[in-house]
Amino acid sequence: MITAATRTSLDQLYQQALQDGCRVDLSDSCVVTSCDPAQQIATAPGQALILLNISSYQFRLLHLFHFEDSEEMACCLGRLLRSAEPPRGQDLLDAYGEVANMICGAVNRALCVPFHHVGMSTPLILGSACLRHLDMLSLSLQRHYQAQIGPGCHLSLTVGLMLTPGSQFDYQFERQHALEEQAGELALF
Repeated sequence: MITAATRTSLDQLYQQALQDGCRVDLSDSCVVTSCDPAQQIATAPGQALILLNISSYQFRLLHLFHFEDSEEMACCLGRLLRSAEPPRGQDLLDAYGEVANMICGAVNRALCVPFHHVGMSTPLILGSACLRHLDMLSLSLQRHYQAQIGPGCHLSLTVGLMLTPGSQFDYQFERQHALEEQAGELALF
């Protein structure tokens, strides 16, 4: 069971994680919108999706990231990752995975407080055709977000929640520290 308050809290959590993960500093523009699940964000054929899971024995959160394939996005990713040059080829795929990892890491940290034994996967690259098969997963909740990172850069995120039978997912959002206060953290894997 997922309450309306939990749905609202998850939206707030993902909006914060996307805004914090898609900006180098607080002056950067990042507008996040929640989309109705019926308005699934279309992806261009052949473009890669980045998949990350956050799991516990009670639930699994599936995250599918789609990065716009444009020169503006490559430049934005280079800036986010503090690279002198925009990433290309395999480096671009690695940059997609790293940004997705930072965003999911923020979600994972927030969920570790109310849920113990939560773990996060490493990023996997899938074909965009996989989005067509989400309905086969019998998701308890499906949400879509779009982040506009400055002019001309878009990142889409599809989130699916799967619950263990008989489990309840109750979550209350609490705003995390500002972006500038998190600088310098080191995560060990």
